[in-house]
Amino acid sequence: MGSLSASWTAALLNDKKYADLTMICDGKSYTVHKAVVCSRSPVLAAACGNVVYEETTSGTVEVTVTSHRIFELVLKFLYTGSLGTYEERTSRANELVWSQSTESSCEDDATRTYRSVNAPLLLFIRLFQVADYYQIDHMKTEVCKELKLTAGLYWIMSSPTWPDWGKEIPNRLFECFADIVREAFEVSPPSEHRLQEALADLLEYHVAQFVKSDAFLGLAQDCPTFVQAVMSQELARLNGQSALHDLPAFGSILTSQSDGTVVAEHGSR
Repeated sequence: MGSLSASWTAALLNDKKYADLTMICDGKSYTVHKAVVCSRSPVLAAACGNVVYEETTSGTVEVTVTSHRIFELVLKFLYTGSLGTYEERTSRANELVWSQSTESSCEDDATRTYRSVNAPLLLFIRLFQVADYYQIDHMKTEVCKELKLTAGLYWIMSSPTWPDWGKEIPNRLFECFADIVREAFEVSPPSEHRLQEALADLLEYHVAQFVKSDAFLGLAQDCPTFVQAVMSQELARLNGQSALHDLPAFGSILTSQSDGTVVAEHGSR
């Protein structure tokens, strides 16, 4: 978390007496301490410490990369090293899904339900995006860790919506998950694999279903490296085990091209 003690900076989160920087997001103003936020983010340090930048002279930073709901969790991390409580994250995740649903008036109730299950994943991806933008590397690591620990529960725990949750996952839920994966690839640079690997880990117990879904075929076209990561992790997990899952032959689904890309064979499932 840097040279400043997290316990000491946490006490400053709600103490604005010596705050000396204003950050504006979605029209909301947040008064913060340069010593705290700049010590965590090289990007903010550069913006506030170089006379070339307007932020240095104005004492104001405009945050345009995310919404204020996400930014408030980012600020909490900068001061405390925590991404918020489970309840806080759940509330923000539900707000994200609600905002998407209102934007997509044609979305049916079933799709909204499936999106709500994947809402924590969307929240972590948006947090990762901000952490990458401001070069808060420790936050990126923490996001991936929490994604595995908390969002993964939505895939393995019993649910009143689907009594046989651990046995069969609706295809539309995989489709919503595929949308999450696509967004993850959009917000993280090609050299950054932590987010994609964390998402691939979530499919550990559902690969057999996933490879038979339409979502798998779509991702094989759009995000072939993610599909390769899923397959590699499954092969590694099954290595040495005598009983294999009911997986289709990999070669009948994915065809490697000379340039290294992977193409889905839509006729073989």
